[in-house]
Amino acid sequence: MFFRNLTMFRFPASLDLSALEEALATCPLRPVGPLELSSSGFVPPLGRGATAVAHQVGNAVWVAVGGEDRLLPAAVVNAELAKRIDDAEQREGRRPGGRARKRMKEELVHELLPRAFVRPSRTDAMLDLARGLCIVDTSSRGAGEAVVSALRQALGSFPALPLNAEVDPRTVLTGWISGEPLPDGLSLGEECELKDAGDSGAVVRCQRQDLGGEEIGEHLEAGKQVTRLALTLDDHVSFVLGEDLVVRKLKFLDGAVDALDGADHEDVHAELDARFALMAGEVGRLFDVLEPALRLSRPDGGVAAPAREKRARSAPLPTAMEGIETVTISTPGGPSVTLTAEQFRRAPEQFAEVARAEKIVRESGVASISRVQREMGLGYNAAARLIEALELLGVVTAPDAAGKRSIVQRGSA
Repeated sequence: MFFRNLTMFRFPASLDLSALEEALATCPLRPVGPLELSSSGFVPPLGRGATAVAHQVGNAVWVAVGGEDRLLPAAVVNAELAKRIDDAEQREGRRPGGRARKRMKEELVHELLPRAFVRPSRTDAMLDLARGLCIVDTSSRGAGEAVVSALRQALGSFPALPLNAEVDPRTVLTGWISGEPLPDGLSLGEECELKDAGDSGAVVRCQRQDLGGEEIGEHLEAGKQVTRLALTLDDHVSFVLGEDLVVRKLKFLDGAVDALDGADHEDVHAELDARFALMAGEVGRLFDVLEPALRLSRPDGGVAAPAREKRARSAPLPTAMEGIETVTISTPGGPSVTLTAEQFRRAPEQFAEVARAEKIVRESGVASISRVQREMGLGYNAAARLIEALELLGVVTAPDAAGKRSIVQRGSA
């Protein structure tokens, strides 16, 4: 019963859900009627033989939304309708008008619906009461919203919103694949998707690929960004994280399920309880790792603190600079740069890094973020900022449509 995909929504952890089971019991799945196209409602998550529509283990509640849909393909309806229109034309000597054809179609649908096959469906979800999370086993945002809407209808009010990151997920994923430190417990997998920055740019999908290899580096140098990335957490769970913050291809590895294999469960329900408890723990741990890394917004308007410690505050300005607001520095081969007094205080260190980056770019003949990153041992974002600084100083050009920069020769305009 392990979930395969995770579409997550956040609700206030203080929300009172003590009457959840009673509320869901008022909205059960009923069989689809003979003249209905679909029906949906809550079903017992433990399956046949169970009656409870909400199953709680610790702080995690397992719910399931079931559905029944009548299969009435449009091609079947249109083919039968065409025959009836032809028969009517032969009987009456003229083709039925638009209103008549519409009425004939409605009569045909009502006639065929009771004989149509019924397809059952089910979508599982987990409510993490401690973290204020609604986790739906789907990769479709629409299917996830449908489960949240069903909960909202049953409860009367359920203020759950999709996950929202305060930083661009593409930037974070690209940084991880470019060598920036990953959060504790995470390691790279062997799958990724890269896209050009433009909406109509190229897309590269890699599977069973060394993500730290030169081939991936060349795509990054060309300006592509990571939109999906395979990761592993604590050698217990593997998954693919997308820029839409949906977790796909979730798989529980041997390190997580070994304990289940060695346990002696008396019945099927006890085994399902153990599996659900294991999943709830691993998914909760996964969220705890991703929340600060992506700076996920909270329902109360707060934001998770970054995983890294904040830098210490800068030392006060030297007395000799008191009262000075800005300083203008002229750089050889480039325009003048105006800095604030605080920026100027840190300028020696910053300009040393920029000078080293310029040396790497000129000696290699390539204005490459990845090359600066490798040569200076920096993270992707830090190297990107140095390249942007070189652009401001007139050392390299702005990226062209393909994401490539050129080196400006000294003395040229």
